[in-house]
Amino acid sequence: QRQMCIRDRNYVGGRNIMGGMEWIAIGATLAGAKAQKDVYELEAKNQLEASKNIKLQMESDVSERKMDLYSQLSSLQADRKGMVFDPFSGTSGSFGRRERVLAQRDISKIRSMGWNKSYNYRVGAVASKQAGKVALLKGIASASGQAYDSSTAGPTKTSKGMS
Repeated sequence: QRQMCIRDRNYVGGRNIMGGMEWIAIGATLAGAKAQKDVYELEAKNQLEASKNIKLQMESDVSERKMDLYSQLSSLQADRKGMVFDPFSGTSGSFGRRERVLAQRDISKIRSMGWNKSYNYRVGAVASKQAGKVALLKGIASASGQAYDSSTAGPTKTSKGMS
């Protein structure tokens, strides 16, 4: 009877047959990496959705400010009609111009802040997607290392009586 190395039992016909536990460990590593990638993709999706919501809120705020301006201009127009002095004088027209300038500044600020917030969310989404790819690649590399280790290393004890 010949003595067989326990390690030799993993080879059949020149091919390595890994044990079930090794396959389970590799599968779990890959499943964990995929789950991490999915979490990062979900986070990216949520950030893109938040970016869209910020844009919608920004447009709503701009519309609200424009409506306030139109309301103020309408009030000024009504006040001018009730005034005794000339409604076409420089003083009367300057009120309307001043309101327009103030409204335009407010609208510019609202848009600037909205685009900045939206940009930050989009950058966060891109970063999350990249982090997901990195997590998946790390998992694949780890699983590859486990597969390599299990195919090249192992116990070297000999067992008697095996043929």
